[in-house]
Amino acid sequence: MSILTVSHSAIALFALAWCACASIVRADVVIDQRYGGEAQQTLDFCSPNMPPADGVARIVVLIHGGGWSAGDKRPHFHFCEQLSKKEYYAISVNYRLADGTAAHAWPAQLDDVADAISWVIAQIGAKRYKLCLVGHSAGGQIAVKLGAIDPGSLFPNAPVSFDCVVNWFGPVNLVDVPQNLVSPICRLVGSADPAECRLRALRLSEAPEGWRFPKLLAIHGRGDEDVPFVQSQWLVERVNTSGGQARLLPYDGKHSLQGASEETKKSVLAEEFAFLADSLAN
Repeated sequence: MSILTVSHSAIALFALAWCACASIVRADVVIDQRYGGEAQQTLDFCSPNMPPADGVARIVVLIHGGGWSAGDKRPHFHFCEQLSKKEYYAISVNYRLADGTAAHAWPAQLDDVADAISWVIAQIGAKRYKLCLVGHSAGGQIAVKLGAIDPGSLFPNAPVSFDCVVNWFGPVNLVDVPQNLVSPICRLVGSADPAECRLRALRLSEAPEGWRFPKLLAIHGRGDEDVPFVQSQWLVERVNTSGGQARLLPYDGKHSLQGASEETKKSVLAEEFAFLADSLAN
């Protein structure tokens, strides 16, 4: 398996865990919707066939992994669909993949996810929007960086809150990384020069001034050989030290739930389900 990816089987199990938990309603699905002018700027949008009863749209944003330069939203489609059947809005986002060019370097990925959210908000027309950002592997890094931004600066014409972030084994400290992550990070920051790449990676790893952060759940395998477990330990400590609320959910296994038992997978997914439901409840 390529680094910074999540397996199709893990996502399928996630969808099944949600499907079994509550009542089901019919959903409306839009596939490969363009939200920008580039071919990679597409999304899948899954929505209940009814407006939110309390005027509050609860949205789960699914961000795929793939080392920032590969991957696709398609493995998340069934989870997107199941979320909508439980009366959540959900989007699974494709974003510009880092290829070493300035146009596809950071923050292109973050900007694309924000633009995808803007497209969805325009379709719903609710009084208020509560969002949870769920990122797998490299998508986890995007979710963390987006969650640290004041949504009022991104969506000035809509009442939006980032209520939680779920980071599935994503790298967040882009300086202290194993060798297998160096090339993908340099493509992400748009510099092949080692010194400049490191400087840009350092800046990208820093918390913004006046940092505030939504509730965080970091899910990580203790035996992860692609993205070290210490990455999530570092993130959780950093959020909690800054006055936020973060929890680390470790599991016995490697990257993308490889090597984890079926019991472990079900337990981890149930924990995430409870976290999302609680974060979006009020």
